[in-house]
Amino acid sequence: YLKNLHYIARSVGMEVSIVPWLPGSCSCYAIKLNGILLPEQFVIGIEREYPKDAERLAKFLVRLRGETYIRPNQLRCELPNEGVYAMYDHKPMGKEPYNPVRLLCSYVSNSNRILLVGGGFTKSKTQPIQQDAEAMEQATLLVNVVRELHQRIDAGEIQVEGSELLPRYSDSLQF
Repeated sequence: YLKNLHYIARSVGMEVSIVPWLPGSCSCYAIKLNGILLPEQFVIGIEREYPKDAERLAKFLVRLRGETYIRPNQLRCELPNEGVYAMYDHKPMGKEPYNPVRLLCSYVSNSNRILLVGGGFTKSKTQPIQQDAEAMEQATLLVNVVRELHQRIDAGEIQVEGSELLPRYSDSLQF
């Protein structure tokens, strides 16, 4: 894994930032990479190929924002040792019991009201995330951004209040 996301992002010309994405009683913040919101890029990409599943994902996100807390049983653990979860509607829908589209996310700090959402992936029924190079790349980026974010929270540069991240400096959410 990348040891210093800030240094590496600069050295390869990437701009990484955290932006409010879906505010609510529970909030989702998104990773913005080189000006592109990763979750939105994924959702737009799947709308053509998986329109019903994209709609289910959108409804799931709206429902999640209104919850008092985001419980781990509402998400699917993808990389347990890294705190990476898959966000998707896993309840069977009609004849389609399996939903292949997932957004990757992780809890921020000790809060169970804030998720950081990265990119997504399409999961096959038989292949775990560890065997999907593109999904692992997205998961690794998420892990590294969360680590950096937690370091900044621990240092007091970013405060966690309810379902909000309050940056102390204007560039606190940029890496």
